[in-house]
Amino acid sequence: MAAPLYSGDPDFWSLFDASWDLGKQGLEEALGKVLGHCADWFGASGASLFLRHEGSERYLLMAKTGLDARMPEDARVSPGEGIAGASIELGRPLLVSDPTQHPLLSHRRFRERPDLGSAIVLPLISPASGCIGVLNLSRPASAPEFGQAELERAEAVARHIALAVENARLFAKVRQTASEARILRDRLQEVLQCLAVAVVVVDDQELVTEANAEALRMLSDEAEHPELTALLASLRDSLRAALSGQTIRRRYHDEKSDRSWSLVCAPMPGGGATAAIEEVSQHERAVREVARLSRLAEIGQMTAAVAHEIRNPLTGIRSAAQLVMQEPDQAVEFAEIIHTEACKLDELCDQFLDFARPLRVTRVPVDIGSLLKDVAGRLAPEFKKAGVKLNVRGSTDGHTVEGDQNKLEQVVRNLALNALQACHGKGNVTLVAEPHGFTVEDTGEGVPAAELDRLFTPFFTTRPKGTGLGLSNVRKIVDAHGGALSIRSEEGKGSVFEVSLGGRAA
Repeated sequence: MAAPLYSGDPDFWSLFDASWDLGKQGLEEALGKVLGHCADWFGASGASLFLRHEGSERYLLMAKTGLDARMPEDARVSPGEGIAGASIELGRPLLVSDPTQHPLLSHRRFRERPDLGSAIVLPLISPASGCIGVLNLSRPASAPEFGQAELERAEAVARHIALAVENARLFAKVRQTASEARILRDRLQEVLQCLAVAVVVVDDQELVTEANAEALRMLSDEAEHPELTALLASLRDSLRAALSGQTIRRRYHDEKSDRSWSLVCAPMPGGGATAAIEEVSQHERAVREVARLSRLAEIGQMTAAVAHEIRNPLTGIRSAAQLVMQEPDQAVEFAEIIHTEACKLDELCDQFLDFARPLRVTRVPVDIGSLLKDVAGRLAPEFKKAGVKLNVRGSTDGHTVEGDQNKLEQVVRNLALNALQACHGKGNVTLVAEPHGFTVEDTGEGVPAAELDRLFTPFFTTRPKGTGLGLSNVRKIVDAHGGALSIRSEEGKGSVFEVSLGGRAA
């Protein structure tokens, strides 16, 4: 009578260890050890074990012993091929002595093995992954054949092997994932420590769990720099808001020290919040300096423009005055010239003063479609005389915004006249009503790319006549409405000026 399977051998009970320590031994080594004991337990002359290659239907040789040790290292099994393949395909264990007489195998073709007396072939079934492998146990013709009782015990062993393999793979994946997470965390820490931005992470109780070197430096400097006390108080308030689910972006400026910081706090998916604090003092000083230089440049440009515009009337006045002195009897005629040129100077002064004066906007509901239609009606004679067609497109009602009626009419008029000049007596200008503003399109000469950035600069003009204040005033009015002004242009094809009034519907 055969000895019972569970004879107290501790190596058998290792099959119940759901976490083979693959850190100390590879999977092949662990399977080889178990397979050797299986061969001993079942009195098998040969044993082999194949596992499915992840992501495919190929089963690769992982362990072999006894007569099966002669198998090539690259041996593999495919579902349906051979007895092992049949067991995989059927998903059930097979007890085989003569394959040609087996009810499940008689119709299949197999390689003859005269030395094989009987075999037990068992699929390794995992509840989660299905068939993950196959176990082969064989005896020679000279040995007693395997029986049903041994098949049943071998099934129990196969179930434990499948469980152990599946769990070993899961543990390996967990270890790999944990290792990759550690590597990523270490890299993230290295990056954070190199940043010139202070980064702080807090938990749900507002306790700091992470802080990079810059954050630690900032905290340690608080005693020496009183302005940091108020900054850190603002940081605490922002972190509390972030813990409630808000994303906070703030600028903090200390007037006394003239230091500024950018502060961003955001909730973290797993709980807690993170904060990034960057000192932007130098950047803001640079921005202020650029703005100052820009204003100086505009003042210089304005001075040159004013001098240029004033010189022409002054030249006429001076010439007329000289002629009056030379020919007093023609004083009346020359006085008219002086008066005309003086009026031009007065008009120029009004234009310059209007541009320099703060703009006041009186908001009322303005129907964009009606506004465009009215301006187009007043400009129609001028466009007709120039030979340029003026169109109005879009709904003439329904697009209503809050704005200053007169100022917006000035915007439309200036843009339309600018488009008229760009057309040079041919083509089309179209005023288009939009939900929150309007566009002015023309088929004129277009604007060179190099001039686009300067187009709205005060006193910049490409026309032989004009002060260069038309488009600057347009921008000033749009800005006063909290809107935006943009241009798309291509030389030789025309331009599109788009005015968005900030989505302020009436």
